[in-house]
Amino acid sequence: ILRSLGRVLASEPTLRRRAVVGALGMGSFSIFWSMLSFHLAELGYGSATAGMFGAIGVVGVFVAPLAGRLATGPNPARLNILGLATAALSFLVFFLGARSLVAVGIGVVLLDAGVQASHLTNQTVIFGMRPELRSRLNALYMVSYFAGGALGTFASSLSWAYGKWPAVCATGAAFALAGMLPLLRE
Repeated sequence: ILRSLGRVLASEPTLRRRAVVGALGMGSFSIFWSMLSFHLAELGYGSATAGMFGAIGVVGVFVAPLAGRLATGPNPARLNILGLATAALSFLVFFLGARSLVAVGIGVVLLDAGVQASHLTNQTVIFGMRPELRSRLNALYMVSYFAGGALGTFASSLSWAYGKWPAVCATGAAFALAGMLPLLRE
């Protein structure tokens, strides 16, 4: 089964496209969460405040059923693009409201909802491709998804080192916007 993963990946352009979209979405998510505690520390807040934002992010759970229903529609790429645009918008909110905990909270809700909508749309599309390969499709997608998260964490550390919070926000938005590019063909 493991040896067949390369063939599955090579034979499924939709999977490859959705894996890139998912990786970049998760990358943008990781960019924010990897550097939030550093940003909050500069504002004089501790880890409890960062944890509070994690609790606020649970709002994304409410997006899941709606995204699942919309993803089965005639053009799921639109939902992906909307989700990734929402994630990119969250980084604008993080940048403009950098010193406001309320603004950061609003950004967390936008980021979580956007990334969740895109991720669930990707999964709906790939699970509908070839039911007999569902486990392999999911394995390949999720490896890409979490590799994107690792890449986002790496990119966020570089961004923080070279430009602090504004650079982190620009990098997070860039990942989300780049995630839209593979969808332009659909």
